[in-house]
Amino acid sequence: MSRIRTTFVTLGLALALTGGAFQAHAKKGDAQEKPKKEAVGLVGIVLKVEAPHLIIKTFGKTGGEVKVVTNSQTTYAIEGTPAKIEEIKPGHRVVVTPATGTAQKILVHDDLKKDKKKKKDA
Repeated sequence: MSRIRTTFVTLGLALALTGGAFQAHAKKGDAQEKPKKEAVGLVGIVLKVEAPHLIIKTFGKTGGEVKVVTNSQTTYAIEGTPAKIEEIKPGHRVVVTPATGTAQKILVHDDLKKDKKKKKDA
């Protein structure tokens, strides 16, 4: 009876260790299959507007001043409303897509209006 119990314990332990090794290997394989996320666009604050380009300050590991090149195909929107490059002012928060090359779309978040309202209320 003791010999049978020892055999079952040994087999159970061997299966448990083998199963753990397979799970660890499967997790490593899953991590390697996931592609790295590429930056969708640039996010930053407008420092200067010099048509046909903008100079924005980006943040994060690769933060700094970036010159965003635009052309006649670039679309602009301030708070979802179509706009022109002349309407973009220093201090606006922008999202520029794509992150490299000539900008195709520039979305502007108009924090300047909100700041003026706060100052009037104060």
